[in-house]
Amino acid sequence: MPITDCYWYYSILILFKAKQHLMLSIATKSHLTFYAALLLVTFSLQQGLAGTAVNGQIKPQSAFNKLALKISSGDTLERYDFVSIALNELILAYQKSYQESSNEQPAEQHAQLKLARWRRGLGAFIDQLSELQNNMEFDDQIDIIVQESIPITLYINNNPVVLSGPEIVKASQIEQNITNRYCRLHDCSRYNDIPSKESIIPQKIARGRWQINHKRDTRYETPDGLVFMFHTLDEREQKQKFCETVANDLRLFVSQIKRAQHAGYQIEWEAVSVATLHDGKTGHVIINSSGDYLTMDFKLLNRYLLLDKNLLSWIKKTVTGEQPYAYISDTDKLWLQTKQQ
Repeated sequence: MPITDCYWYYSILILFKAKQHLMLSIATKSHLTFYAALLLVTFSLQQGLAGTAVNGQIKPQSAFNKLALKISSGDTLERYDFVSIALNELILAYQKSYQESSNEQPAEQHAQLKLARWRRGLGAFIDQLSELQNNMEFDDQIDIIVQESIPITLYINNNPVVLSGPEIVKASQIEQNITNRYCRLHDCSRYNDIPSKESIIPQKIARGRWQINHKRDTRYETPDGLVFMFHTLDEREQKQKFCETVANDLRLFVSQIKRAQHAGYQIEWEAVSVATLHDGKTGHVIINSSGDYLTMDFKLLNRYLLLDKNLLSWIKKTVTGEQPYAYISDTDKLWLQTKQQ
């Protein structure tokens, strides 16, 4: 919509607080009063509720608000991913609005000045959002404030950001983008009101069996082709528990890869890698050269047993429906490491 249209124009509403916290929203003339009220309400929230997730007697109407409310009382990783994705979507929306405004060429001088001021203000806001996102750390204080009838407010180390894009009519698209991206990383089927796009359940596999041969090492074999090599049968029950835990980690890996494929993501096996997040247990799994990733709560994988070519080959063949085998040597050593923790 042209900036010069006599019935529409963009306004920048800026709210400063101690430490120069900034909140900004772009609104049309017809929504100016609403956003002024919104900022006053949010300012009050900032004074009394910053640093805590609001999860009391709130009944948000939209599916997006219901999702955000669930996440607001979730674990650190859930809140981190949601806020990180939301910031990114806001930045993309405002950048698009900024780029589109470069095509506007008002004829009147006062309109040119108004557009120039608007672009400067918007450019500064985009820079602040980008800086906030770039400096965001996993262990930062992250809160999500959900209230009826007003946009969600995100807090990163008590810095507030109103989750509202530059065009009110496109707000639902931003919400949908955030939901889609978040639910690719987390299983949203556990939220009653948020339907899951797919319901891929890890296949239940029977327990493995011990294979004892006096001429070679003792082996514990699972029905899906994982072979754990041991030198002795000492503490066999605990060793079996270790093997089953590793096997379940790998099966979780397989089910999540299948989920990503089902959602339309490309799996580049040569680019697949695993890192452990700051909590020391959550796996950050890169699935392609574009940097798309999954998060998985592994018990032992990548902490004691690294994802090598042998295991990655087993995962790939399992995903593609082949009959894989993976031999895990020195299992005694790996098992002893878990006992020492």
